[in-house]
Amino acid sequence: MAFCAAILLTLKFTAGYSDGPAWKLALNINADDGHNFGYGASAWDDAIDVGNDTTAFTADFKSYDVALETANFIAIIRHQDGVCEAARVWKFLEVGKTLHEYMNLQDNGRLVATEENCTSSYISPTMANKDKDPIFAFDGALVFNWWHVDNGVRIANSNAHCRTGLPGTSENTDSFYGLGNEIASSNIQGGVGSTTYWSDVGVQDCSLHFKYRAQGKDHGTSLADGEVYGQYAVYVSEDAETFVCEDRLLLTAMHDERYLSDYHRIEKDGSNGVNIIEFVFDKADLNKDGVISQMEFSTARLEHRFVKTAYKDVLTDFTRIDRNGDGVLDFDEMEFDTADINKDGELSYYEYYMARVVQEITDNE
Repeated sequence: MAFCAAILLTLKFTAGYSDGPAWKLALNINADDGHNFGYGASAWDDAIDVGNDTTAFTADFKSYDVALETANFIAIIRHQDGVCEAARVWKFLEVGKTLHEYMNLQDNGRLVATEENCTSSYISPTMANKDKDPIFAFDGALVFNWWHVDNGVRIANSNAHCRTGLPGTSENTDSFYGLGNEIASSNIQGGVGSTTYWSDVGVQDCSLHFKYRAQGKDHGTSLADGEVYGQYAVYVSEDAETFVCEDRLLLTAMHDERYLSDYHRIEKDGSNGVNIIEFVFDKADLNKDGVISQMEFSTARLEHRFVKTAYKDVLTDFTRIDRNGDGVLDFDEMEFDTADINKDGELSYYEYYMARVVQEITDNE
């Protein structure tokens, strides 16, 4: 059944947008899985994947395809084996670039990449070690490929340095940590790491000696094993400014909740797709209360949304369709009236047959 002029016209929408989900997973860093994601790891800027979707939230992961997609926003998520406990979203200062471009050390060394203030932030009140987390302990911008003397960090919070301001090129402080760290490379500008002083993820605790500022066991030989606070997932998006985190299980592709909630409101028949009937009904339901008032019906008629009506007089048509007399038109009443081609208040075999045919076509879209 349909509300439009052509009764066989059908339309399906997937849960998202035409170009796919709002957030896509580009990186996951597990500081305790035995894989090197330190500053000098080639995975930061090469053209190769790391891991696979099956272990995307239990081990190190990189999707090169996602790294090549437009990234106007970036989200960093701290999670426990895929369960989100903290999420922040930043807007990049430049429009239209990709994460692969940002991670290119030769083109984007010492880059302040995002706005200072994040566009959204959630931190679970029960999250442990928040004040020692290299990403979530402070507000600040994200910086990329920040090297100084023989130190470097691939992604960091601009306010995580133990001294005031970001370290200058000649400041050998050994005290600026984030994701992908190095503190003793002979060729830091070339992206080369040492075997002794790299670490996947740092600890934001300025009272500690650098030997103890690595999370987990993924670090160089001169650093000590540390507590693992969580894993860190990096998502990118072209237009999503928020990331819903609380009690959420992460997926490699995440929908934007702003649109997903609308989708679930519109989708009424449990088919996991929005058809033309549901879409047009929602367009007519201006205040989104799930029913169509006389005013909304009149407006929809003026906009030619409901063209298969019996009378030019709006009130007469409205009263005819309102079969239970409650003064509003619900979804079932509008569906029935669309199927009732001759508007006699009953469905003939032909009308019932045509309605079933359209429903089967819609279900198979």
